[in-house]
Amino acid sequence: MSDWTNDNDPLALDFDVASVERRPSSFDPLPAGDYPVTVSKIEAKKTRDEQSVQANVELTVDDGDHRGRKIWTRITLRTIRTDEKGQQMLDIGKRQSAELADACGVTGMSLSPCVGAQIVVKLKVRPAANGYDASNDVVAFKARAGAAPVAAASKPAASAPTSKPGFMARKG
Repeated sequence: MSDWTNDNDPLALDFDVASVERRPSSFDPLPAGDYPVTVSKIEAKKTRDEQSVQANVELTVDDGDHRGRKIWTRITLRTIRTDEKGQQMLDIGKRQSAELADACGVTGMSLSPCVGAQIVVKLKVRPAANGYDASNDVVAFKARAGAAPVAAASKPAASAPTSKPGFMARKG
């Protein structure tokens, strides 16, 4: 580690980084259970194969030992797949979307108003397999006792993916 200083360096610090107490940090999955979270962000993104659009949902743990940790989940919104797997993806996505909207106190046809909502998520731990580390899966969204429903008009819109001709939601 270098021990030099440079007064002309715009990134120069007025303290020695070795003197700062570090807090533990971990990329390990959170233990299975229920967590109070805030919906931090929701973005619509195309999948790598460009066959589906998913809502990428970012959640921030609000309380306890894991306060500030981020949790991510994806919900299928649309697909161009017409096979059985595509229908299953849509069915699961519809259920998850409805559950998230209910937990946030949102009605209508958009998840955008969920941003900023305080809810509870139930997590499970997916064991390490096939070269991937263990991770968390969100298995349920629930309303948080005492949390006020979000006001649809006061929430920012979620970002939309780039549209592609012929890319539509299947009716079901």
